[in-house]
Amino acid sequence: WASAFPFPQLIVGGYMTLTRGLNSPAGWVFASRVASFVVAGQINLRSPFSKAMGPIMHAPFYIVIPLCVQWLGTDAARADPNMASFITYTSVITSISLVLDGITAVKWNG
Repeated sequence: WASAFPFPQLIVGGYMTLTRGLNSPAGWVFASRVASFVVAGQINLRSPFSKAMGPIMHAPFYIVIPLCVQWLGTDAARADPNMASFITYTSVITSISLVLDGITAVKWNG
């Protein structure tokens, strides 16, 4: 799970960012994914295999996912079905991950 969903977001998001621009939903996902990898790397340097890594590294997605879901309701989403499919996939998979991160954070702190 840990590598099955971020790498498609990085690869497809990177391609769509190049073809559609950084100020697109794919650009938001790509930038968030890059930021999450940087954060994860910093956490791993200080505390290898920390249980806090998932909840902290996915923090940028708490902002991006609502923006992506909002974008899916626009005419732009209907005009670009490939982007809409990617954003739907990203929103669903990342939302599941955020819920699992919340459970981990509660267990870790409790």
